[in-house]
Amino acid sequence: MGIAKYRIASKEKESKSAELLYDTQLGLNFLWSFLFFKWGLRGTSFIEMAALSDLDYIDGIRVL
Repeated sequence: MGIAKYRIASKEKESKSAELLYDTQLGLNFLWSFLFFKWGLRGTSFIEMAALSDLDYIDGIRVL
């Protein structure tokens, strides 16, 4: 994750949308652990994982 953040930050062309997408994915990854393991909210963590999967798909399309 640190390497990805560095690659986004080191680009000469400002890419606010890429940084926003990265930060959103990082936040959802952080939240998922608490939803699933600490609070035992399996259904909510599944929905959150689906949202994270959608963000990954959008990010993959942007790269192409």
